[in-house]
Amino acid sequence: MTGMEQEDLETTQKNILIVEDDNDIAQSMANTLKKLGHTIGGIFAKAEDALLEISRISPDLVLMDVVLAGVTDGIEAGQHIEDTLKIPVIYLTGYPDKAAMLENNGKVPLSKPFDAEELKNAIGVVFYMVSYREKRAKDASSEKISSQSDEARDV
Repeated sequence: MTGMEQEDLETTQKNILIVEDDNDIAQSMANTLKKLGHTIGGIFAKAEDALLEISRISPDLVLMDVVLAGVTDGIEAGQHIEDTLKIPVIYLTGYPDKAAMLENNGKVPLSKPFDAEELKNAIGVVFYMVSYREKRAKDASSEKISSQSDEARDV
């Protein structure tokens, strides 16, 4: 990634949804995110409530606690958000084994407790991954079109 692309990822304001059942942690994250130039689309203590409102909020990113009050856990909700809604998720956890499992599955975990710099870095990683995936998909699509054009000429 070029310096310009890195700068764009770091300075672009994002609308972020927080799903965290510890109000003190949620408020602290919200304050930190605002200081970093982001907006807070909402704060929810339960995954079910966040899932009901997420389409209305249309966040660029979700910060999802792994262990939540309610029926749906953060991993299940985060997976649904990533797979169905195509919104990136950073998974928050105080459990090192869960963080390792998430990372091994290609997710971006953030281990509690964390500071502002770690949060900023995790956000940068997520949007770098999104940018990389989009570029790969675009390159693959261009390659497929080019290949089809070559085949058409050969006929």
